[in-house]
Amino acid sequence: MSANTTRPGADPFTERTPRVVAARRLTRRAEREKAGRFLAEGANAVGAALSRGRGFVHELFVTGRAEQAYPELVAAAREAGVRVSPVTDRAAVALSETVTPQGIVAVCDLVDRPLDGLLPTAAAAGPAAAGAPAAEAASPAPVAPA
Repeated sequence: MSANTTRPGADPFTERTPRVVAARRLTRRAEREKAGRFLAEGANAVGAALSRGRGFVHELFVTGRAEQAYPELVAAAREAGVRVSPVTDRAAVALSETVTPQGIVAVCDLVDRPLDGLLPTAAAAGPAAAGAPAAEAASPAPVAPA
């Protein structure tokens, strides 16, 4: 059986399972920086992480309820070769930083983008991309009367 499938009838991981404990450490900034990974929590964040392509998501923790609610995300993770690990509701709470966890959390790579590469891109996009209202971005700067 491959690492990216769950065994039928397998007991879900608890908050004390070593892989859950290791993932929980990623809720701390220092640990995220050290490991080069972070947790994407919730269906939208997990979906966005999976859309980054193969190798970006390393493991998906999912409760039974979330697996039923988001079967397309679980299927996409398996198709991408991601290890899918069933967890208890308590383990999902331990991995979560939200008040009402959705029960789906992915361990992902941090994306490191050098600032000097982003600044020329932002400058080329112009003021509208930086959040200036369209009228301000389109009009020239006012000239003070002489």
